[in-house]
Amino acid sequence: MYGFIRAASTGWRDGVTAGSFAVALALLAVFLVVQVPMTLGTFATSRLAPRLLPRTGAGPLVVAAAFRLSRLDAATPYAPHLLLPILIRLTRAARVGGAADLSPRIPAPRRDDQVV
Repeated sequence: MYGFIRAASTGWRDGVTAGSFAVALALLAVFLVVQVPMTLGTFATSRLAPRLLPRTGAGPLVVAAAFRLSRLDAATPYAPHLLLPILIRLTRAARVGGAADLSPRIPAPRRDDQVV
C-alpha cells in the first residue's frame, strides 16, 4: 500500500516507490513459498481422492505415510520426505469431506419444543 500512496505524491519513477514495490514482491514470494504447498496439496488431493481411494482404500496410504515418517531425521529435506505424507493425510481428509469431518461429532440433544 505504501508504494501506491507514495506514487500518488512523488510519481512512479521515485526510487522509494520502486523499492517499496520490490520489497512487496519479495515478501509475496516468501509467503507463497511458505504457505502455498499446503494449499496446492489440499487442492490436488481433493481432486484425486474420489478416484484413488475407492480402488485402494485408505490402508495402503496410511502404511506408506507411516513408513516414510519413520525414516526421518533432523537433516531430512521437506519436499520429498514430509510433503508426501502431508499429501496422503490430506487425501484422507478430502475423502471424508474435509478436516472438520475428521473430528468426532456429538449430536445435540433434541428438544420437543424446538422449531424445525
